[in-house]
Amino acid sequence: MKKTLLAFMKKTLLALLLFSLSSGFVKGQTSQSGYELSDSAGVLELVKWERKDSIVDLTKDEKLKQVKVIGKCCFVFNDYIKTVILPEGLEVINGRAFDTCKNLHRIYLPNSLQVIGQNSFNMCENLRLDSLPRNLKRIEYGAFWDCCRITISKIPNTVTFIGGKAFTLCESIQELALPDSVTEIKERTFAGCKGLRKIKLPDSLQTIEKYAFARCLSLGEISLPASIQRIGVQAFIGCTSLRLVTLPPKVKIENNAFDLCKDVVIQEIQITSDPYSSY
Repeated sequence: MKKTLLAFMKKTLLALLLFSLSSGFVKGQTSQSGYELSDSAGVLELVKWERKDSIVDLTKDEKLKQVKVIGKCCFVFNDYIKTVILPEGLEVINGRAFDTCKNLHRIYLPNSLQVIGQNSFNMCENLRLDSLPRNLKRIEYGAFWDCCRITISKIPNTVTFIGGKAFTLCESIQELALPDSVTEIKERTFAGCKGLRKIKLPDSLQTIEKYAFARCLSLGEISLPASIQRIGVQAFIGCTSLRLVTLPPKVKIENNAFDLCKDVVIQEIQITSDPYSSY
């Protein structure tokens, strides 16, 4: 009886295995199309990409052009892709999606994009990008870390959050304007942006965290808005070209905020109240 039962179980397991292999239902296996999709609650996500194309155009495939999310690590370490075109309707690029894609030169980011996830384009050292989508809301930690060739000059007004190290070592950015929706510049956000000569800070800015602009070697002067309350530890350390900082009175300047800025002059600007404000 036991032998018969064991034999039956073996045959059943073998049949199930053969069925799963023939049907392509093995977990983590991509289809013959070379990519894997996931549909959760009607949100289509591109989970994995295993093709070796140099040009990836999601708008040319009926399924792929409906993708709303690029999944975590989807293209990570992909040395084949050089150009990527993402479809309108895409809303999220998840963490490390294009991490260390060394040969990625161009990417089209649709205006529907709202979130660029953590380390999404980390170390994409050949990526050229001169603008961001106009409906973008969040740029997460390390999103463009060490993307040394991007040249964006404006963060869209819709952006409410810029994570720490988001633009660390983006050496080709020369001028940058931040939107009034941003109230804090986080740790090392622009550290090592050696080419940054000019930055327009928002009138809403309250805090500059530690090392936020460390070693921005080309930054010559900076004007801090009346809203600023605190400048963190070594926020501007090593900004050797910095000559003038204007700021309102009573700003809390933490230890060595301007360390190694040997020729800098810090000038307080008195804020006069509107004589008609009480009427």
